[in-house]
This record gives sequence, C-alpha cells and structure tokens, in this order.
Amino acid sequence: MNKQRGGKAYMTAYATDSELVQTVWGLYQSYVLHEARETSLYRGRRVYGPHVDVNALWEVAERYDIRPLRTDSDLVKELP
Repeated sequence: MNKQRGGKAYMTAYATDSELVQTVWGLYQSYVLHEARETSLYRGRRVYGPHVDVNALWEVAERYDIRPLRTDSDLVKELP
C-alpha cells in the first residue's frame, strides 16, 4: 500500500489514554469507510465516492427514491 495522508485529529497535552485510543479508533474507522467508498461501484461509478464535489451533490439533493405508500388493503390483496 502506498503511503497516504488521512484525516487529522488534534489532541491536547491533557488528553487521557482513553481519549487518545478512542481518537485513533475513530480515525481508523474513517479510513476504512473512506476506502470502502472509493472501491464500491454502482453501474461502474463511485456513487458513494468520498471525493465527489459537494456542488454536484447539491444539484441532485432533492431527487428522492421513495417507495410508494401502501395501505393495509394493498397488503391483503397480495396474500394468497
């Protein structure tokens, strides 16, 4: 693996061991999620890519994929 840089965390000289370990754990989790987002593809594109421009996301922010509301009577019709 190539050497890379990731997120930053700033600790004070007064941080406890627990705070330090939890901060490192949080950075590691972010790293794993970042890598997963970079390698996950949908129809050949990284739709969850961590480097997608925020303005591009803004342009599609109100395009929802919502399942139609169903009623109990709809469910009863489907039962055998």
